[in-house]
Amino acid sequence: MYKTYGNASEIDIEFLEDKYNLKLPDDYKYFLQVCNGGVLRPDYEEGIPLIWKDKIINCVNVHVMYGVNTGAASDFSDDPIFDIDFWMDEYGDDAPPHSLLIGDSPFGGFFVLIAEGEDTGVWFWDSNPSYHIERPDDGTNTYFIAKTFTEFSEKYLGWKP
Repeated sequence: MYKTYGNASEIDIEFLEDKYNLKLPDDYKYFLQVCNGGVLRPDYEEGIPLIWKDKIINCVNVHVMYGVNTGAASDFSDDPIFDIDFWMDEYGDDAPPHSLLIGDSPFGGFFVLIAEGEDTGVWFWDSNPSYHIERPDDGTNTYFIAKTFTEFSEKYLGWKP
């Protein structure tokens, strides 16, 4: 990670779990405690393939990973746009079930942590047609990336717990 947002406290993480009625995986909680989200280093260009029926239909990059109560501001907004709560308040009702919006891509779409159920893992949710992704006939707009947050972070964030 190029820039991190400090450290989330155990109380902040427990509040997040209670608010969204989720049991977050230990590896993601550790990430919040150590980094609390952040921005990837500018030269980290690892594309994440979006695969549907064994075919790569596009690649996306990570722009930012959100944190909890980061207090981080951007150059263009006074809103807490680096906080999970900000994006969950905006899009949480439309997000996949049992999920948390944990980051975004530079051109739109969210990285989603599905915390329970058979779809547990990290996914990319193309929440709007920003990527002009070739959409499957079944209307799919959520693409599997990794079974665990650790797998995702090591491969695509360059961050190892």
